[in-house]
Parts: sequence; C-alpha cells; structure tokens
Amino acid sequence: MIGRPERGRRSGRGRGTGIILLDVALAIAILVIAGLVILNALGQALHTQRVARERERLVDLARSAMALIESGAVSAESLSGPVATWPASLAGPGRDEAARGSAGERAAGSPTWSLRVETRPWGAGGGLAAVTIEARREGGGLDLSYRLVQVVRVAGAHRAEAGGVVGSGGSGGSGGSGGAGLRAEAER
Repeated sequence: MIGRPERGRRSGRGRGTGIILLDVALAIAILVIAGLVILNALGQALHTQRVARERERLVDLARSAMALIESGAVSAESLSGPVATWPASLAGPGRDEAARGSAGERAAGSPTWSLRVETRPWGAGGGLAAVTIEARREGGGLDLSYRLVQVVRVAGAHRAEAGGVVGSGGSGGSGGSGGAGLRAEAER
C-alpha cells in the first residue's frame, strides 16, 4: 500500500475545491445585489434632493413676488407670466446663454418657470385684498407648483374690489376666506 493513493483524500480534495468555488460565486452574487440596492437608493436620494431644491425655488419665487406686491414696488398684473431664471443684466462672462435669456429663449427641454397672480377683495373696503400667487415649474421631467395665499394691502385694491382676476389663467385656486391670513400649498 505504499504506492496506492488513499481514496478518501482524493475525493475530499475535489469536494473542498467545489465548496470554495460555490462560496466565492455566492459572495460575488451577494456583493452585486448589495451594490444594485445601494445604487437604487442613491438614485432615489438624488431625485428627492432635486425635487426639494426645485420646491425651495418655487417657494422663494412665490414669496419674493408677494413681497414685491406688499411693498408696492410692482403691481400684481405685472408679475403674471413666464419668469426668467437669471436676469440678463446680472449674467456675466462664463454663464451659458440659457441662463442669460428670458423664459421664451431657453433651450428646448429645459424647465419653464411661471407665476399666476390673482387678487380678490378682502373685507369691507380698506384696501385689503387676498392675493393668490401660484408658482409653476414645468418641463425637464419634473412638474411642480406652489400656491401662496395672503391678505395684503395693495395699491390697486380698487381693481380687486371690482371682483376681477388679475393675471393669466382663469379662476380657481383657493382664497383666503374665513379669517385665514396666510396659507401655502404645495402640489405635485
């Protein structure tokens, strides 16, 4: 029995090699699945961050418009319509043309930003009006809107007392009745 190999050892080596190969294949499969799960979670987090950033811009746009109306710097009618994302006078060297242009001059596929402003009389005279500002972002694969309703003293309140709607778009929207002085709504 000196020249004969043992049968148990030979078959044991074959099984050990097969088990190690199976372990490696299983570890690679688990690693690939974990990587795909992480990439999916990362993609969802980036989308959520993008939506939050765009909503923040909508809120800022609506609040800025409301502040301009409250201060009397502009009339409500002048704010309705497309909004330029970057004023041409502020665009310096190195800014792309889409950022310098007005809303109608943007590149195809880029989002459009717009405001719709409505005023309605509030109370019995006194120059108060319920101002509804709807900021919208459309295009680029993401459509969002934000509505801000606030009671303000406006310079053109006599126009609102006639019951007219100021701006583009029709009626609709929520008004500030029943003592609600400020209300904001986000829509998707």
